[in-house]
Amino acid sequence: MNDTWGKSSTAKSGSNFATCKVGFLGKSVDGPTQILLTYNCIMSFGDIQERHREQEFASREGDSALDACLERLKKEFKEATGRTLKSETILVDDAWDLLTLGQHSGRREALYKKKAIVEVR
Repeated sequence: MNDTWGKSSTAKSGSNFATCKVGFLGKSVDGPTQILLTYNCIMSFGDIQERHREQEFASREGDSALDACLERLKKEFKEATGRTLKSETILVDDAWDLLTLGQHSGRREALYKKKAIVEVR
């Protein structure tokens, strides 16, 4: 298993540009290994209602992307070692940062971020 900030996937899903990455957080002596899954996408919206719709869409897309990222990691681990990787999600958190706020335009762009900490054994 690659324990660096290695592989990422980039896709254009819906109207959002998105990336999903896997990172190694650490391993305790007798405990599980923790990994960090991150999902980022750019969302565009006009008014506050549209922002809520875009954020809900990005959240669902993020859940799907993080699940797919974890499944790909499990598949690659099994191919490399012949063993099955068990996982348990410890924490999922999301946030967004406003990137642009045009003075003459009602369109705005924001960076949506979702992170999950997963213990694997």
